[in-house]
Amino acid sequence: MVSLRVVCVLPLLCVSSCALVNVQSPRERIIQSIRVTDEKSRNAEVYEGDDPLLLRAASHPTSRKGEVKRYFKVRPWSLPYCRDDDRPSLSLSEKPAWPKRRHAPALRELLSDEDPEVRGVAVEALATLHIPEDIPRIAALMDDEAESGASIMGDLVTFNRHLVPREYFADDDSLWDFERRWAPRTVSDYSKKAIHLMTGEVLDSEDFDSWWEKNSEAETSLWFWKERMRRAFSVATEGKRVVPRVKRARKKIGRELAKQSAEVEAKARLLSRNTHSDLFGMGIGDSMMGPYTSRRLSSDRLMELLEERNLWSDVDWRVWTGAYDSLVRVLMGQADVYFERKDVAQLRRIWERKRPEAYNPDDYFCIGISRLLEPAIESNIDDLNTRDGILRYGLSGIERVAHRGKIVRELVHVGLPLNEDYLVEYFFNNALRFQGIGPDVRTSVMMELRALPRTEVKRELLERLLEDQRFTAIWRDEPALGTQDRKETILTINAFAQRELIEPEIDHEPLSSSRWAQTTARDMQYIIKEALRMKNEGELK
Repeated sequence: MVSLRVVCVLPLLCVSSCALVNVQSPRERIIQSIRVTDEKSRNAEVYEGDDPLLLRAASHPTSRKGEVKRYFKVRPWSLPYCRDDDRPSLSLSEKPAWPKRRHAPALRELLSDEDPEVRGVAVEALATLHIPEDIPRIAALMDDEAESGASIMGDLVTFNRHLVPREYFADDDSLWDFERRWAPRTVSDYSKKAIHLMTGEVLDSEDFDSWWEKNSEAETSLWFWKERMRRAFSVATEGKRVVPRVKRARKKIGRELAKQSAEVEAKARLLSRNTHSDLFGMGIGDSMMGPYTSRRLSSDRLMELLEERNLWSDVDWRVWTGAYDSLVRVLMGQADVYFERKDVAQLRRIWERKRPEAYNPDDYFCIGISRLLEPAIESNIDDLNTRDGILRYGLSGIERVAHRGKIVRELVHVGLPLNEDYLVEYFFNNALRFQGIGPDVRTSVMMELRALPRTEVKRELLERLLEDQRFTAIWRDEPALGTQDRKETILTINAFAQRELIEPEIDHEPLSSSRWAQTTARDMQYIIKEALRMKNEGELK
């Protein structure tokens, strides 16, 4: 058997905290960290065995046996950069033990140090202080291609945990730590990563000058407030008691924004949507700062923004940035606060103009406009000038099935019992099912049935869905698509029962598509049987 040579990382030497505390200057501290990391990257272990699992695990020279955590003790300023690797197993705290703000002048001097390793690591450390005036200083090194030593980086390749032997980890290691590797870096690499950490932007020397010209007044720029929120919420969402900490962070940033102009506050609140948005469970009408309720900007100015007139010049409005989508999402979620029935025609014109675009927020427009209209009556239920009519139009007339999940939730929320028959048929119409990532129509219906308030009309719709013979057939005929629907069904039944009558996870072994179909259909038959028993015994509340 041919023996493959695969490089793996040895654990870092145990560097005592006393050694680092006694370092007299920032330069000496940085040199100490460089010495340790250079030594270990040069002396990587070579795996020469033929165990296929170990070969797979070691094929991308990665950290093991707690080395990543020791690395961050030696270089604590590297920790905030973890967000670029999207590795949740490591702390995202933006306040490393070192450096402190008082070290900034000395670190700035090191940006011109003769040693490129010192320049690179000084850039990495200085950026974590998030001082806007340092951005152009750091950007000036974007073309410095001098080698600046190795560092541990996140690996783009992920592993299946079951293919990595357990003995390859220390007790406190995670798969995310394991997926890291030593990689060489230039001063330029450090500079670009630092600019991304500070601004959230991916820039090079050719882009930077024009970007900085528009964004140099940091506290009036969107990037400043998005990064301010990201840092605050990264800390607030660690550990326990997340909700009160997030509330405190929002309150603190809210006080800071209140001191800015009305335009700056609105810009930050309306467009503050980034990677933490899903973590907060943001719905239509919410931004990272919560529901937008400020009245400092007039309704006319907000309408002007929706019409894409006199937009904020520092914001990148290109469609893939999601800025306009965030604007529509928040304003349409509060449409009944900022607009009136007389504004519907104007909002419809904007909606029709945006619909041909590839990334159009037509689901938000549909819901927002519906909140300005009166409820329908049975004789005019499809009238587009009624709340129910425009929502039903969205469920049939909007081409992108992915958008229909939000709209069907709105109809379940406001349109029962008038739309009960329509929703039952819509639920079972396979052609309207989104076969992709994100909540589809069926999942969305279950999520809204479970949401508070759990009314009598919601319970009646749930019973009709479970009693319908087509319900079990969904999982028999579409086994690959039924997992999330099944989970949401269980959670919804338990929510109405107000206790866990059905276990969220039902054991099964999806060894083949036929076996998967059988076990899924069996599970659903059990769920339906239990739900009907609960109904008959009066346990569904």
